[in-house]
Amino acid sequence: MSKKIILQKTPSESKTPPEAEIPDKSQNKQDRTLKNDFLLQNLFKQHNPIDVFAGLNAEQQAIVAAVDGPIRTIAAAGSGKTRVLVHRLCYLIEHVGIDPSRILSITFTNKAASEMRNRIMNMLNCNTDVFTFHGWCFQMLGKYSSRLGSYRNFVVADRKDQLRAIKQIREELDDVRAEALSSSEILEYISEVKRTEDYVSSALKAISPNPRLDFCLDHHDIRNFIFVKYLHFLAINTALDFEDLLHFGLFILRNHKDVRELYQQRYRYIQIDEFQDLNQAQYELISILQEKHKNLFIVGDPSQTIFSWRGSDISFINDFDKRFPGALTFTLSQNYRSTPPIVKATNALIKHNTGQISNPAVAVRKNGCKILHAHCQNIRQEAEFIVEAIRELKEEHRATYEDIAILYRSSFQTGLIEKAFFNAGIPYTIIKGNTFYERSEIKDVLALLRLLVHSDDFSFLQIIRKVALRIGPQRIRILRTYAEKHKVHLLQALIAHREHKDFKRPELDKFLDGFCKVRKRLPKLTVSQALDEIIRETGYYERLQHSRDDERFENVVELKRSIQQLEEENNGHIDIAEYLNEIAVYSDIIDKAHPECVKLLSCHVSKGLEFRFVIISGMVNGIFPSAKISSKAEMEEERRLAYVAMTRARDGLLLTSAARGFDNRVMEPSRFIDELPEEFVEKIIISSFPKKNSKKQCHWQYKRKK
Repeated sequence: MSKKIILQKTPSESKTPPEAEIPDKSQNKQDRTLKNDFLLQNLFKQHNPIDVFAGLNAEQQAIVAAVDGPIRTIAAAGSGKTRVLVHRLCYLIEHVGIDPSRILSITFTNKAASEMRNRIMNMLNCNTDVFTFHGWCFQMLGKYSSRLGSYRNFVVADRKDQLRAIKQIREELDDVRAEALSSSEILEYISEVKRTEDYVSSALKAISPNPRLDFCLDHHDIRNFIFVKYLHFLAINTALDFEDLLHFGLFILRNHKDVRELYQQRYRYIQIDEFQDLNQAQYELISILQEKHKNLFIVGDPSQTIFSWRGSDISFINDFDKRFPGALTFTLSQNYRSTPPIVKATNALIKHNTGQISNPAVAVRKNGCKILHAHCQNIRQEAEFIVEAIRELKEEHRATYEDIAILYRSSFQTGLIEKAFFNAGIPYTIIKGNTFYERSEIKDVLALLRLLVHSDDFSFLQIIRKVALRIGPQRIRILRTYAEKHKVHLLQALIAHREHKDFKRPELDKFLDGFCKVRKRLPKLTVSQALDEIIRETGYYERLQHSRDDERFENVVELKRSIQQLEEENNGHIDIAEYLNEIAVYSDIIDKAHPECVKLLSCHVSKGLEFRFVIISGMVNGIFPSAKISSKAEMEEERRLAYVAMTRARDGLLLTSAARGFDNRVMEPSRFIDELPEEFVEKIIISSFPKKNSKKQCHWQYKRKK
C-alpha cells in the first residue's frame, strides 16, 4: 500500500494491525510476551528517553501522570491544555509502554490535529492516531465503505457543493415558499434534522426518486420536502456531506458488531480535546469507542461553550462525573497568555454565569495595562477611533499590523471599519475560516479532477459555466430532465446533447473533446500530470490567462507543486480518488499565511486563536449581547462568547462602543462591560478627535519588555 497522503496513518496501515493488537495485562502468557516484545523494541529505539514532565507546572504534571479510568480536566483559557494532551500521550507511550496505535486523540480542527501530530513526531518520532471527529469517521468509512450500499465509492460534498444542490432543488421546485428561504437557512434546517433524527437508513435508500423516510416529518413544511430531495441528490451522486461523515460513521458502529468491537479493542486510551463543544452524535461515538477499556481522558472549558446553535451540549462536560462514575477531575488554572488585568476582569465576567463549572484563571504574567473602553459618539467615529488606536500601537509600542485583531459579534459590523482602514491605508484581511482549497480557482481545478474520476453532478455544476458561459439555468434544466429520465449524470446528458442546436458551441466542443481525451489517458497519468492536462485541454488554462489575475494563476501553480511534493513522498504515485476525498475533509490543514495586515474576524472564529492586541468593536446592547437573546441560557452563552473574545488578548484589550448606530439609533454600552470590575477598566469618552500632533486619546499603557 502506498504511503498516505495526509500526515495521519489509518488503522490498517499502523505498525500493529487490528488483528494483532497488543492485548491487556489480564490476557494469557503468550499475549504478555507479545507486549514485552513491543516494550523491548521501544527500549532499543529510545536510547535517551525524554522527560515528559520537563517544563510542566504541578497541575500539568499531575494530569499527565493520570492514566487509567475516566478523567476530566477543566482547563482555563491560556492554561496550556494542548501541551498537556501531547505530554500525556507521550507519557503513555514512553513510560507506560502503550503501543502508539492503541491511543486515539480527537481535536476539533485539522490544524490542531496536525500541530499535535507534529509535536509527537518531534518528541518521540512515531505516528499515532490524531483526528478530528469528521476525519476519523472519514477514514473509517473509507475502510468499510462496502457496508454503505450505493455509497461504496462515495465522494465528499463540501459546503459549496451543498449550496449548489439546494439552489438546483429550489429552481426545480419553483415554489414561492422555497424562494422565501435562503440556501443557508435551508442547510441549517437540514443539519438540525440530521442531528435530531436517525436518518441514515433513509439516506441509504434515497437513490429512488421519491425516497420514503423511516421517521415522520411535517410534509406541509416545504423545508422537509427539500430535505428529502436533498437526500436524493446526494444519493444519486454517491456523495456524503460533512454531517453525513459523522452520522454514517456512527451508523456503522451501531449496526456492525465486528467493526464496533474491533475499534473498541484497538483503542485502549482515548483523549478528547474541546469536550465542551461535543454534540449528541459525537458524544455517542466516543461513548461507544471507550466502552471496553473505559480509559477516557477529556479536556475542555465550560466557560468556552459557544456553539449550542450547532448542537453542542454543555451538560456533557458539566455532568461527566455523573455519566462516568468514578471519574477524576483536575483543573488547569494558570493562565500563561494574558496580563493580570485581563485575566481578573474576565474571571469576574464569567462568574455571572451559574450553569457551568467554575475554574477561575490565575495570571502567571506580572503587571499589564488596564482594559480600555472607548465610548464614541457614533459608529463612524468608532471606526475612526479604531484606526487611531492602531496607529498608536504601531508608533509608540512597536506593534506590527499582524499583532492586532479586530473582533466583532456580527459580520455587518465590518463595513465602516473596512472603509476607515481603506481611507487610512491600513492593510487588513477578513478571516472567515476560508482556506487555500476554498478559493474559486482551486475548487474549479479540483472539480475538473473529480469530474474525471466520478462524473458527479457537483463537480459538473462547479465547472461547466467557467468553461462554457452560455450554459445557463434553462439549458441545465434540459440536461436535468434527460439525466433523470435516463438515470445518468449531467455530464453524460451533455455528451448526448452536444450536437443539439442549443448546445453547439465551440468552447463546449473544446471542453468535451479535451475532457474525453484526458479521461482516456487518466490510468497512465500521475495526479499532477492529470491536473496539467485537464486545465489545458478543456480551455480552463486559457481562461486563467485571460483573467489577468496573477494571484489566481499562482494559486493553481501552488496546487500543482503541492501535488508533486506528495507524489515525491509516495514514490511517484498517489491515488487520485483518495487524494480528492482527503482534500475535501482535511482542507484546512494547509493555507497560505496572511500577509502583514490587521485581522478582522468574528468572535466565534477567534476561538482557539490569540493575538498580542485585541480590539472588540460594537460592544453595545442589541449587538453584543445580541438582540435575539430570549432566555437565561442564551444570555449565558452570549457571555461565554464575550469571555472567549476577551481572552484572545495577550498584552492589550480595547473595547469600543458608540452612542448612536445606523439610522441614528440610540445605543448603550454592553452589559458585559458593566460586569467588568472598574479597577481593571479605563473608560475613555470620545467627544471629538484631536488635531494632528496633539495629545493622544487612546492611552495604551503597555510597555514592551526590552
